[in-house]
Amino acid sequence: MEGAIESGKITANYILDKYNKPHIFHYKHDDDPYYIKIIQYVDNILYKLYLPNIVKCLIIVIFMFILYKYMPKYIIKYMLKYMCNYKYIKNFVRLKN
Repeated sequence: MEGAIESGKITANYILDKYNKPHIFHYKHDDDPYYIKIIQYVDNILYKLYLPNIVKCLIIVIFMFILYKYMPKYIIKYMLKYMCNYKYIKNFVRLKN
């Protein structure tokens, strides 16, 4: 929806140019803070590697940290061994090398 509004404002400014009327305010997102640029850069890398987006990765990392802190080690090894698709990960790593 925000994209549609932005496109509408750009189009409206072209029409207003034609009739020499004052422009509608259009905010440009050029100067993002550095932490947003870092998140975008990491998200682009994850996308190129066909991995989940950065929010899902953060949720997985937080979940694994909680498991690591509060569950015994053998339960974590069991979960990683039987719940993850070990063959897919093994083949993926083999293809990358």
